[in-house]
Amino acid sequence: MMITCLARNLFLALTFVTCAFAPFIVSAQTWERINRTHRSTQITAGTGDTIYSIAGHLFNSGDLGNTLTVNFEDANITGFAIGTTGVYYVSSPLGLDTSLDPTNGSWVKVPAANLPPITCLFVRAAADSPGKDEIFAGSATGLWVRKSGEEQWQKKHDAGDGAPILQVAAFGQNIYYRTSKEAYASHDGGLVWKNISPTTFGDITAILTTSETDVLLAVSGYPSSAVFHSSDGGDTFNGPKGTNFSSRTIEALVINPEGDLFLGGGIRDDVKQDSISQGYVFRFLHNGAGWEDYSVGLPNSALSKFHPEVIALGFSSRGKVFASTDSNGLWRTLLPSGVNNTQLSSGIRLSQNFPNPATYSTELSVSVDHSVNATLDVVDALGRRVQLVSQGILAPGIHIFTLNTETIPNGTYFYRLQTGTSVQTKSFVVKR
Repeated sequence: MMITCLARNLFLALTFVTCAFAPFIVSAQTWERINRTHRSTQITAGTGDTIYSIAGHLFNSGDLGNTLTVNFEDANITGFAIGTTGVYYVSSPLGLDTSLDPTNGSWVKVPAANLPPITCLFVRAAADSPGKDEIFAGSATGLWVRKSGEEQWQKKHDAGDGAPILQVAAFGQNIYYRTSKEAYASHDGGLVWKNISPTTFGDITAILTTSETDVLLAVSGYPSSAVFHSSDGGDTFNGPKGTNFSSRTIEALVINPEGDLFLGGGIRDDVKQDSISQGYVFRFLHNGAGWEDYSVGLPNSALSKFHPEVIALGFSSRGKVFASTDSNGLWRTLLPSGVNNTQLSSGIRLSQNFPNPATYSTELSVSVDHSVNATLDVVDALGRRVQLVSQGILAPGIHIFTLNTETIPNGTYFYRLQTGTSVQTKSFVVKR
């Protein structure tokens, strides 16, 4: 098994030398099964202990997945999203519905006279219309978009191959989508499109963008799979990164709110290469500590006759990681995902910045009750430092810091406080 060596950040880890899989860190994290039959294709965090899951129907759980309740009766749900305006969206081949509270059953149909059956859904804040969501609907005939409160849907692209769009991602003016075989990108809000499909040896199973320029494509094939990385919005890919995941499938590629990359799929049986013997999850820490094998406790075929392949990953606002398997139920980590790298030293507290999103500057505070040698910096979603804010001794008291974001491109970033015994990280957004 070949995979990337430990490296200082995700970009380096996905770009340079490879080594044997064995030296990877093995996380002490373990998993527990919380539902034997639930086969989710999407897991979305709500507030507190609430998660939402698509498994045919839309399910809701207010207790971190211990119990699951159907919230939308259509058995062909294709997408779910929580809008920036407090509206919930659910899509199906019958159209799009919205609700202010998905638990009360009061869903309202969105007018879509000219919209074909929706195959996937993506929602974000509209850059040019404050207070409105921008809703992307994928279909077998192309990509459609509208803003909340507007009546008309606009067709953004028609690939013309008739393959259903399975996933949409967008950041700034960059819009991406994928089918099972091809991926497309637009750098001007959807006016001009380019096929960015790498020369692959399998299906494109995930697309992920973390800034206006960085995009990752997961390709799952036989006998090996790979993650492709582009730092120019998909114009060029520097070959398969994360190297070949020999004898593995890749079915899920997601990033948690702390900036850690998670990758999941299945390990093929050594004898029957077309079957799965073990579900797996890898995590790459945003602080550059390297890859972890996050699979301890996930099922294998020796314990069950069912395939244990991980087909979806998601998170709760409490930091729990959820893994849905092909036919072995829904699993949850015993500890929050950030527990290994965010354990706090007593008496050291890092505040959330304000304002957030930031335009040209934003402030945060660090409170310490004893002198401590600390480094405060800003890193991007791939773990690369973009600004050193402070380095040295912090005396007891409250310290106010201003982050200068004037020269930082729009995107999601993390400010990180490191001491000799702890690392605290919080995310923020730069948007102008």
